[in-house]
Amino acid sequence: MGLVPAGLLASLPDDLFPHTVTLQQGRTYANVSGLVDLEARVVPVGGSKRMAWALSQGASHVIYLRGHYPTASVKMRAVSNGTNYNVIAVEHPAETMTTLAVATTAPTG
Repeated sequence: MGLVPAGLLASLPDDLFPHTVTLQQGRTYANVSGLVDLEARVVPVGGSKRMAWALSQGASHVIYLRGHYPTASVKMRAVSNGTNYNVIAVEHPAETMTTLAVATTAPTG
């Protein structure tokens, strides 16, 4: 996904963001207020130019969040469908959405 104009992001079909992601932080991995059950798309890192920045960070996956979340940071982890991901890089393309480069860690539960 490239840069998305602000008005277009809300009009994208829901099936483009089939996952939910919760961002957590701190020693106990507490949920971050306002960053719980976010609509997202979680995809393995591939060889496309768009994913080059994630590959250069050592990411295993990229998480595209449906919306701009400026408080998301590398001091957090993302949890989706029982899988934990350490956030290793964050992008805010044109301040219309947030993209996370993440590395898989141990499962939750």
